[in-house]
Order: sequence, then structure tokens, then C-alpha cells
Amino acid sequence: MLKDQLLEYCQDALINSNAGHCDCSCNNKEYCYHDCQQCLDQVHWHSSSEGRSDYNCPWLLLTYILHFTERYSQQITDALDLVDIDRYPYYNIFSIGCGAAPDLIAFEELVQNSDKTVYYKGYDRNPLWEPIHDYIENYTNGTPNITAKLRRADIFDVFADRKPAHQRYNIVVLEYLLSHFYNDGQNTHIHQLFQYIIDNIISNKPDNSPFLIIIADIDSCKKGRNQWRDLLDMLEDAGYHGTAYARSAHPIGDLGATRWSSWAHKHSPSYGNISYHYFESDSNAAQLIIELE
Repeated sequence: MLKDQLLEYCQDALINSNAGHCDCSCNNKEYCYHDCQQCLDQVHWHSSSEGRSDYNCPWLLLTYILHFTERYSQQITDALDLVDIDRYPYYNIFSIGCGAAPDLIAFEELVQNSDKTVYYKGYDRNPLWEPIHDYIENYTNGTPNITAKLRRADIFDVFADRKPAHQRYNIVVLEYLLSHFYNDGQNTHIHQLFQYIIDNIISNKPDNSPFLIIIADIDSCKKGRNQWRDLLDMLEDAGYHGTAYARSAHPIGDLGATRWSSWAHKHSPSYGNISYHYFESDSNAAQLIIELE
């Protein structure tokens, strides 16, 4: 399975690296404490910490994969448990900020004893992902029912070029992407990203399948969770119907038991075309799963 082989590959690469013994070529010299976990914490808590704001070290990426692949792939599996995945004749996945593709790992496990196919297109703008992406693509080349194409590109450039034009998807995944936008100022473009997804992907959804959107991220209103509700409003305004499932540890928050919406949209005729269901989470992760008919 991809998860096992990828983790073994990264563990071997990290052992054979100089991680923890960074030399003068380190690009985080002032705040490097020769501990990759501390560098990860700098990225994840960048607004309140000094040092790295991005995964701009190859050893840091290896550490990231080893620490989070199991957890992040399980979160996708948990999201899939909320929908009737048997209704999907195939899984054409458009993954934004794909990293090491933990969502692909979850779908591989899903189709392990199935004749359904997975087509996976992942984008991540970090060029350091290239060797990991090559490894994943090489793995899937030997897997009959999975095709994976992973690209290093900024998703806003991808959509500005009017892609994807030649493929129809029925699943979109944004996993730990929106919170990372806050590290480099792209958080002001979250609404634009939602619009791009609606205009470029959902509008071209296949006729023989529901459409699934999975957002999984940090359970904090300071890292973008308070903007997820806008996607529900935008989808209803665009004429879509379906069901949404929210998970958060904050039942009175913006992703809580009562759906939050703008005043204007709450009084529009389309409000409620996507039914809303809340589940209290006991973890530090939030999820919004939207299934469109």
C-alpha cells in the first residue's frame, strides 16, 4: 500500500540525511534548533512564533510526512464515512495543496477490494515536493485502478489558465490548505478560490455522480474556519442542492450546531437548499463535507 511504502521511503531518506545537524547552508539559521519538530511548530504556529513560515526544507517535508500522513489520511476516511460512497461510480479527485497526498492514500484503501477507479490530480506550489510526487506517481504507475498526476504550481495560476478544462471531477479536497494561506497572505483570496472551484470544476461535474467537497483543517476561527460557511452560501446562490456535514469542537461557533450565514443570504430563497448537520469533534481538526446532487 502507498502509505506503508511512502513512510518507509521517507524514514530511510531522513535517516540518511543531515536532519538535526544543519550546517551553514540552513535557510533558517537564526531560528533552527536542530530539531525538525520545532521547525514544524514554527510553520504551524507562524502567526505567534518566529522562524519558518513554510515547508522550505526537504528534511522538514520528510518529518511532516512521517508525523501527519496517518492522521490526515484517517481524516479523509472519517469524512467518507458520512456519505454513501457507493453512489460514486468512480473517484475523480482534484486535490488542492495536495502535499504528500494523504487523501489519495485514503482512497486507495477504499478501492483496495473494488473494481472502481481513482483518477487523482494534485497541485501544490512548493517545488520541494517534486521527489515525493515522483515517488507517488511511480507507485501508482504499477497500480491498475489508480492514476495520479501531481504538479507543483500555484492553484490561482492554474485556475487563471482556465484549467482543468479536459477532465471532469466528482471530488474536491482541501486538506490543511486554507490555514496555510495565513502564513503568506493568501488568506484574502479564500473567497476567490471558492469561486474558482465552483466555476471551473463543479460547473463541469459529471451527470452520473454526486459531487463531494471535503475541507479538513485546523479547528480555529483564526486560521480560516470562519470563511468555510461562505462556500455553502455561494453554492446555494449558484443553484446547487445537497447536504453538508460539519465537524468542530465549538458547537456555538461558525461551524457549529447552528449554520452561520450572511443576513442577506439567510433571507434569500436559496437558503437551506443544502441541508446542514453538525457533529461535535473531540480533536483539534475541523471538517466540512458537502455532497451536491
